[in-house]
Order: sequence, then C-alpha cells, then structure tokens
Amino acid sequence: MKVEEKERVIRIENDELLLTYDLSSGYLSAFDKELPKEVIFRSFAQIILEGEKDSLCSTALKYERAWEKEEVVDELGEGERIKLSHLHLSSKPDICLYLTLYQESPFFILQVSVKNSLDKKIKIKELSPFAISSQEGSRLNLGSSLENLSFYKQGWQSWSPTFCLKVKDKARPCRFSLGRRMLESYPGRDKSEQTAEGVGVVKDLKSNKALGLGFVSFEEQLTRIRLKVKDKDALELRAISSADGLTLSPGEELPSEKLLVNFKEPALTSLSNYAKIIRGEKAFKSIPTGWCSWYYYFNRVREEDIIENLKVLSESKDKIPLEYFQIDDGYQESIGDWTTINSKFPRGMKWLAERIKEA
Repeated sequence: MKVEEKERVIRIENDELLLTYDLSSGYLSAFDKELPKEVIFRSFAQIILEGEKDSLCSTALKYERAWEKEEVVDELGEGERIKLSHLHLSSKPDICLYLTLYQESPFFILQVSVKNSLDKKIKIKELSPFAISSQEGSRLNLGSSLENLSFYKQGWQSWSPTFCLKVKDKARPCRFSLGRRMLESYPGRDKSEQTAEGVGVVKDLKSNKALGLGFVSFEEQLTRIRLKVKDKDALELRAISSADGLTLSPGEELPSEKLLVNFKEPALTSLSNYAKIIRGEKAFKSIPTGWCSWYYYFNRVREEDIIENLKVLSESKDKIPLEYFQIDDGYQESIGDWTTINSKFPRGMKWLAERIKEA
C-alpha cells in the first residue's frame, strides 16, 4: 500500500488499483494498473437537500479541502482509510468523503457524510458517495462506446423484474400507476432512467469490462443505483443512499451507507464477490424465525387455516421453535383496506391475535 500527496493530488494504491483525489477540484479518478488510462474519470460526491434547487457537490469551488488517513483492519482485510473533508462553504453544510482501499482487494469502498455546520435546521433528501455526469466532465471508460454498454438492473421486491438491458434502451415501466408503485421504489422516474436496487453493474459488451456498484451496509437507508442517458453520449450514473428528508439540527451529522466500487473483475465475478461480502456484513444481529400464511395459502387463507396451523405449531414448539406467526394478505375486504375484515374471518383479527398470543 502507498499513500502520498503531490501537487494537491492524493494518490492511494495497492498492487492492482490506483486512486487519485484532486484537492483543488474535489474529483476522484480510478485506474486499473493493467490499463493505459483511468476507468473512472472525475467522479464526485453529491448531497441533495430537501427543498433546494441545486445539489451540493464535493466539487464546489470554494470548499476548503483537507485530508487525513488511518489504518484499517476489518472483515475485508487490511488497508488505508482516507478522510476527505470539504469545509467552510458559505451557507452550505460540510461534506466528508471516506475512501477505503485494501492491500489485496480489487475494489474500494466509498462513504459520504454531511454535517450541518449552519445555524439552522436542514433536511437531507439523498446522499451519493459516487456520481459521474457529463456535465461535470466525468467519464466511464470501459473500452468502447455508449452503444455497447448494458446495465444489470436489480429489482426492488420479490415481484419486481431483475434483468439486463442496453443503457440506451428506454425503460418499460408498468402501464398502470398502482403497478408502478408496487413494483418500483422510484415510480416517478423518467423513461430514460434505469434504477437498480442496492446493486447494479454497467458492462461493455464488446470489451467485457464492467463497473460494479453495490452498497455493503444496510443500517439506516434504502439504496439504489441510478443510470440515465441524457443525450447521444451523455451518461449520468449515481449511487444513492436515500435520507427521505431527515432533519439535521445544527452540529448533527448523517453518513450514507457504504458503497463498494469494483471495475477490476468481470461482471459475474463482481456480483458473486459482492454477495459474499454482504453475507459477511451481518446486517442483522439475529435471524427472525416464523411461519407466514402467504407461501402456501396466498390470499385464499381462511380463519380455520390459521387455527389449524397454529395448533400444530403450538404442539411442536420443542421441535420447531418460532418467534413470529404472521397472517399475510387475504383477510381484508380489498387490497389497501386493512381494517375491513372479510367473511373468511368471522371472529375478526383481534380474536385471532389473542389466540396467537396465547399459543
């Protein structure tokens, strides 16, 4: 590992990767040491405040920038963590970008935080530790042209589609408003915009080079990867950690989730290694166990079905210890009306909840 600053540019490298951060401009570039030019050119961090017209970027000219480093030893290995502070911009909060590179890993980790250094409350809509945009002069160099790029789109929930498509292909959202709201986390998006939930991959189908972006922490925020083609050759790519308008009082700070960036490995290898990393992240302190009506009865479940299963499971506590007993869709008169009970549950949900509690 090597970390140094020369002419206001920080260089951090291991045997495979070289990362540079320009303290004069706030841009991050990343190189595969086996290739002649950078893969990521002029990426930046971005914060969107609720109610503000313009976003706040690490590239804002009047930020005072400073950096410090610390050694890191965690489940991903040994490495260096760089804290890049962006301070004292008039009427704007402070930003910190954290960059972690490990000695023997083909990826790096980014995280951004915003600190309310003002004398008033602010609301945070989104935090992006990684963004590239043609308007900022950013480039993603995977070997050929935009025409050959495809995007792996991870679905939002179990019914949402997960697939790959060309980045210039227009999204085909569900025709119905209710369907869009059920199947997509961001139903109001533009048709030229593609969204992957939590993890996404951009791949050049000609060179087979790929950029994998995936959030590896899941503490406070829902996350997504957003790709947009603005015109013939203008690509916008953002990794977004959603803050949902959270209010920060003066002095308070909010970090994004941690983002893994991997352009060294093939697309499938990158996804496979991402899965291994989040499996080891231990996002949950314990794994909940329980029974749910949906997976056998779907919305056809009846009160007698619930009682029958509750009796069997109650008699089998020693063999099948369960923490939760869940009644899913099927008890209500219609979807969305969760307070009106249908005729399949004649004694109502309060009576049934009491029987479950007694068991």
